[in-house]
Amino acid sequence: HKQSVWFCSCCWCCCCLLLFAGDPGSPAMFLVRAARRVYGWWCFSLDKLKIHLRGALARVHLRIGNLRNDIEVLHRVIAQLLVSDKLDAATLRVEEYVSKERLLEALEGIVIHCELLQARVHLVASDRSCPKEVRECIGTLCYASHRVDVEELSKIRQQLEYKYGQDVITELSMSRTLVQEDGHKSPAVDHIYVDERVAKPLETRLTSSDCMATLKEMCKRNDIPWGQPAVQQAHDFFV
Repeated sequence: HKQSVWFCSCCWCCCCLLLFAGDPGSPAMFLVRAARRVYGWWCFSLDKLKIHLRGALARVHLRIGNLRNDIEVLHRVIAQLLVSDKLDAATLRVEEYVSKERLLEALEGIVIHCELLQARVHLVASDRSCPKEVRECIGTLCYASHRVDVEELSKIRQQLEYKYGQDVITELSMSRTLVQEDGHKSPAVDHIYVDERVAKPLETRLTSSDCMATLKEMCKRNDIPWGQPAVQQAHDFFV
């Protein structure tokens, strides 16, 4: 009889957790988060992590190809505007050009860390604590998961949170700028693991002076007179 009562009580608790886990502020959700933090490695799947890494690489490579095509098209558009002496319109196009170049730089850095984590994924499976050899990869990818529209990066972060806990992943994914802005004093964030090659392009704000400097540099580098662009010189540079 005691065993039956114990079994029924456990079933009732499980049902309550399933019914009320959707409310972030409910006690049931608090228990779920606590259980994931203590026993998060039960939810971790190495096979899923490998699948998400392959998917992220494929999607990022696709986006890199699309961005390079877009940048080439923008070259031609800016060339036509410079030839037509439409400086204001060219400046607006350069804003888009600089934004895409920065995103391209960040995505190329993400590819490097995806490939590195893919090569060292056995270290993730072998140790419950986060190895030093993959901290930069994990911190960079988890940081980018909230800033780059790649679904697989969010899934990678989720698997790593199951493995190491949400607090550890949050600390690893703190960039230098975020630490300075938020004023974190914890010793855990004294060392920045997020790669600056990925964080800087995503965090740097785009200003009109940056765009104008880029436009002037384009003209100066290829001997295009400022305000009086030469047709052939612009064609050779942008096409």
